[in-house]
Parts: sequence; structure tokens; C-alpha cells
Amino acid sequence: MIDKPIDYVSRKAIELRPLDFLKFFPEFQNLSAEELKQVKVLDANRTLETYLKRETDSLTLILETTLNHLRDTTFHIEVQTDYDDTIDERILVYGVLIKHKTKKPKVKTLLINLSPEPKCQLLGKQDFGSIKIEYEVINLWEQSYEKVKRHHLTGLLPFTPYLKGTGKAEIREASEILKAEISDSHEQAEMLFLLAILAGRKYNTAGFQLLSPTTIMNIESLRDDPTAKQLIELLFPDKLAATRADGKAEGIAEATENFIRRFGNTLSAEQIKQLKDETG
Repeated sequence: MIDKPIDYVSRKAIELRPLDFLKFFPEFQNLSAEELKQVKVLDANRTLETYLKRETDSLTLILETTLNHLRDTTFHIEVQTDYDDTIDERILVYGVLIKHKTKKPKVKTLLINLSPEPKCQLLGKQDFGSIKIEYEVINLWEQSYEKVKRHHLTGLLPFTPYLKGTGKAEIREASEILKAEISDSHEQAEMLFLLAILAGRKYNTAGFQLLSPTTIMNIESLRDDPTAKQLIELLFPDKLAATRADGKAEGIAEATENFIRRFGNTLSAEQIKQLKDETG
């Protein structure tokens, strides 16, 4: 499983439930329920892509709030799937660019780390001589699944395969919790889809087969799901580009079939036939 879709999945989870991730920042950890109600995420945007002209693994959260200690700060969340010895330099550069773009006096960064590489334990601050940086680091494998469940941090449930104390039983349970706790059908489908992708990466299998059978999306919802469409774009860009250039539909159908085989091979033969009929 390539990491580019995983980066997309991680960003999507943050976009859907940003407050669940903001709670890792010290500025949010002692807020009361009433104070949290005074925080609105206006935008979870790709500020850095304006400068870098490429897709990045991070989001800049723009807040609207009456709380004085938050109103002058932009919160930046970076997702790291593997150890990268340039991460400190990049976070330094990112902070400067975000500050320039948002015009906020402060930028605070959180690094969400999926890699258990021992070198990752050194992340969090760096001394470059006259320039020093410091940022928050959350190692997902150190975060307890039971704690995430107990505190109803729904946004973190797609990351269940990487949380402390989890296995296939917890992934199945997490899918049931997502279905029970998210009333909006679209968001529910999105979150279940994200869980399936990350479960598939962890166990090198089709992630849907690790979810509870009652939560698996039918073929039509998978075919029309915006996240699925975006992941097809990421996985098969050359195929889709060639298809559009030729003005043909066959390549889109083939890309969709390849996507289903990679991520949803527990679908029945009848459902696969239905997908072929609808895209052919």
C-alpha cells in the first residue's frame, strides 16, 4: 500500500473532526466544554501548497474564537508516515510561510507520527544555532485506543490500527462505534472508508474485511464516495489522464475496478458485476 493515499486519508480525518486533533495542543487541553463551544474551525486549508506548488501532508487550521489565548494563533498539523531527517527544517520553513500567509502572530505545529522508528523519539525541537524551533509530537502507537474511545475522540478512530492496545477486534469495534456515533450518513461513510484504508495498510489486506459486516458500505456508496474518487485519482493518475485525453470512458471504469480490487476485495461477485455494469 503506497503512502500517498495514506497522507490523503490522514488529512481527510483531520478535516472531518479538527477539534479532536486540536486537543493534542497544550492550549486546548484544559478547556472546559463551554470554552470548546467558543472555538470554530473556519477552515482546514492547504496554505503551504500556495507556496510550494505541490501537495503537502499538512493542514493549517484557521480558528474563530473569543478566547484570548487562541485568537492570535494558527494551528498547523503535519502528518508523518515515515521518519524523515529533514522534518525539523521543513517545519521551520512551514511555520514562516504560514505566518506570512495568515498574518497571525503565532504558529503552533503538531506532528502526528505513524512511524515507530526510534529516531522519531528525537523529534519535537531543534537548535539551529541562532534559530530554534519547538513543536508538539504525538506518536499514535503511544495513544491508547481505550482512552480515545472513552473520551469520544471520534476523529481518531480511523487511526485505530495504529493506536496502543489494538488488533483486529478493536478495528471491528471501532467501525461499529463510528456507525453508532455519527448520524450524518455521508460523514459516517467517509470515516468508515478511512478506517478501512488504514486497516488495510497495517495488515496488508483489503481493509473492508476487517470492519464489522454491518458497517461495510454497499458498492453504490463506494462508487460515488468523494474520498473514493479522490483516491482513484491518486492511485491511477496516468490512466485517468490518458482516458480524458482520448475522451473515452473505458479507462475510468478500469481504474475503478482496480481500486475495488485493491481496497474492497471482499465485495461479492454480484456487487462487482453491478459496478462493471454501471461504469461500462
